[in-house]
Amino acid sequence: MKPFHTLIICTICIVLTADAQTITFNRTYTAGWNYLYGRAVEKTTDGGYIVTGYINNVSAGTGQDVYIMKTNQTGDTLWTKYYGSSKNEQAFDIKKTADGGYIITGSKEVTNINWPPKMYLLKIDSVGNTSWEKTYERDGTYGYSVQQTSDGGYIVAGEGP
Repeated sequence: MKPFHTLIICTICIVLTADAQTITFNRTYTAGWNYLYGRAVEKTTDGGYIVTGYINNVSAGTGQDVYIMKTNQTGDTLWTKYYGSSKNEQAFDIKKTADGGYIITGSKEVTNINWPPKMYLLKIDSVGNTSWEKTYERDGTYGYSVQQTSDGGYIVAGEGP
């Protein structure tokens, strides 16, 4: 039985090694004095990529904001958008939606004391315009993964008390 398990592990390692050698591009993205944190990337229908995470928006004085960047297939930035308020917002996942837009999940601090955060969903169109946003009213929750369901809704996996 042991050699069978070893064979599977070696096969997976070989496949992963072969895929890792195909590098489309290698870029570093900056935003002045602000710190960028990339959390998720999704390939887009036009062959490019959309990246989400958050930015410590030091220059704007707004704490952390959701950050989304759209690139072409070679990594050139097509557009960037920030979503947030004077409190802290973070994004952890982004997925394409059936209407050509994107759904983003993360966390958002909504009280004056900035703690605890609440689970956050943000829906944008294909060029980054906000369609809607929703904060779920349970303290201390985070959305880490999101998918669109077959009925057009969304399911989120995350963490909370």
